[in-house]
Amino acid sequence: MAERDIQPKGYMARELVQCGLPITRPKETRIVRKNGHLSVVFRSGVGRNGEDIGLPYGAIARFLMVYITTKAIANQGKDNPRRIAITSHLYEFLRELDIPIVTGKRGSVKALREQITRLLRCEIAFIREVDDETGSRDSYALMPVSDASDIWWSYKSPQQDSFFESYIELSDKFYQAIVASPVPILLDHLRQLRRSPLAIDFYVWVSYRLFTMNAQKQGVLNLPVPVLKAQIGSSFERTRDFVKYMNEAIEKVKSVFPALQCQLTTNGFTLFSGPTPLADFDKFAKLQGTETRAAKTLRQVQSRNLDMNTLEAGRAVAPGFDVRYLERAYWQWIDETGQKPKYVKAHFIKFCKTHAAKNPL
Repeated sequence: MAERDIQPKGYMARELVQCGLPITRPKETRIVRKNGHLSVVFRSGVGRNGEDIGLPYGAIARFLMVYITTKAIANQGKDNPRRIAITSHLYEFLRELDIPIVTGKRGSVKALREQITRLLRCEIAFIREVDDETGSRDSYALMPVSDASDIWWSYKSPQQDSFFESYIELSDKFYQAIVASPVPILLDHLRQLRRSPLAIDFYVWVSYRLFTMNAQKQGVLNLPVPVLKAQIGSSFERTRDFVKYMNEAIEKVKSVFPALQCQLTTNGFTLFSGPTPLADFDKFAKLQGTETRAAKTLRQVQSRNLDMNTLEAGRAVAPGFDVRYLERAYWQWIDETGQKPKYVKAHFIKFCKTHAAKNPL
């Protein structure tokens, strides 16, 4: 991976893992995805004549979202982290995923331009509505993906540095949403699943689900087929079609992630707890001499900055709470009590559990 723009590990925004982009070209210019109390609404952007240009869809749109999210995370700490410079490294990223760079009317360059335009101009709304015997909560956030962009294209030599001074300026709300708690994924797995957007969605979704199940010490997850369909396969009108193609996608995911244990029938979906796809990668990284737990703890305490996995683990045990608020409250509690955690992640999870128990929503 030396001198490459991407790393073995990439990221996808958590909300878009729970409620994904369209798999095939949608006829609608507005679609809704639902996951429990969360609804994600995608709305088409417009062209220069005010016409709807359509929603992003397919594998390339997903790869672009991974690219943008991974870049946004890498930009944290910069003067303007929302500004993502676009160079030929985007082509290198796609080449790493075995997407050929082909010019012409039916080539991948034309498809890439179309999906970038559709993605950058669309609007996304995150809506949470909770109503039970204890009360109700309505949360709504409407955000464009990008505030501005300026992208230059070269059709004759797309593999060269043809994106002269090109950039994407993510909207502030969208940037905050995608860096808040992204889901890590292995790009090699993504490459192997590149021909199936449905398998990509399931792979990323199951990565997130296994992580939260492990954090909550949940052994089995059972979902009715309509619930799984609403999150991953909303474009399928008939349940039997969804079950058929979803099982094909599951087999593709198992080919790159053999430890996966799940079953889907017309009666429901069952997922058994186990290692995440990143488990072997993280174990290998430790063997290669990455920082020890003690060193990581010291770094986190000194920097007052929790990594994404730690934040996501805290969110999993305190659903409904703003994890950034919990992070600030945690460090304030550390300062006030003089606590000296031996392992920040476990300590933070315990803090979140206690906070959620004492302050029910």
